[in-house]
Amino acid sequence: MQICDILNTSLIKVGLSSSNKYDVFDELISLFVDNGLLDDKASAMEAVVTREEKMSTGIAPYVGIPHGKVPEVKDVLIALGISRDGIEYDSLDGLPVKVVFLVLSETGNPGPHLRVLSRISNLIKSSSFVESMIGAADSSQVLSLISEQE
Repeated sequence: MQICDILNTSLIKVGLSSSNKYDVFDELISLFVDNGLLDDKASAMEAVVTREEKMSTGIAPYVGIPHGKVPEVKDVLIALGISRDGIEYDSLDGLPVKVVFLVLSETGNPGPHLRVLSRISNLIKSSSFVESMIGAADSSQVLSLISEQE
């Protein structure tokens, strides 16, 4: 399973308008709703916030990977947001987050969820790749960068 098999340009937002992580979660979950992939926005938001309150998902320099499990979701959904200014995120390294991969997956089936988180973790190991994503002009360029990296 490749990230590019799940992600498309309508689920990528370059130029996030939010300045804190909870507003970013809402902004990215709205992409799922707007694309007809999710009806229950409140349930998704609750799942992501509940997970985030356990420990920050700002786990790598400039990258956050908020995630949650939602009964409505079958398999896995990914939305991606880019903020050139950075988002206050309470990340583990104290840095603002500029790249946010929001992952929703089905409850009771941890395999796809863990595989996607692992794929994303492998992608973001390269700081030059993360910098390229931050500098991308639009969602098409972001998707191309991911495809090349995979």
